[in-house]
Amino acid sequence: MSQNGTGVVYPTIELGGVTYELRITRGALLYRISKNQIDMNDLGQDADPRKRVAAVFDVLHAIVAGKFQGSIEDLADLVITEGKMKDAATAVLLAVGKVFPPAEPATPAVEATPEKPTEVVQ
Repeated sequence: MSQNGTGVVYPTIELGGVTYELRITRGALLYRISKNQIDMNDLGQDADPRKRVAAVFDVLHAIVAGKFQGSIEDLADLVITEGKMKDAATAVLLAVGKVFPPAEPATPAVEATPEKPTEVVQ
């Protein structure tokens, strides 16, 4: 994890002796995943495992684009060769969570309990 003065800690991954900080803006990530037609649902636990692997590589490449000099296939080879698939998946999920934080749980509504009518004693 890397923290660079903003107070936000960004995930990192070391590949080929280079440490990549998985830091991207929401707009940039939206553009890159839309342009490359990446289905973010494929990162979910219910996704087909083969699609999940491809989505991890696609999103990782979208985040490190400009820093990593190579294709998605080159990145995938590097991750697999170094045995860092689990690290890559964790880093991608953490990075996406920074860009698209989970919705805060709704606070339960406080039920108003009607007041009992007071008995008038005569």
